[in-house]
Amino acid sequence: FGPHTYACRPAGVAHGPFRSETGCLLLETHTYRTE
Repeated sequence: FGPHTYACRPAGVAHGPFRSETGCLLLETHTYRTE
């Protein structure tokens, strides 16, 4: 992924591991159903 990249993955999708030569800022948001 390049700079200023946005990724949205549905629940249960495999991903990672992540690696960066110069570091990064990673924000994660988790939601769940309240049934």
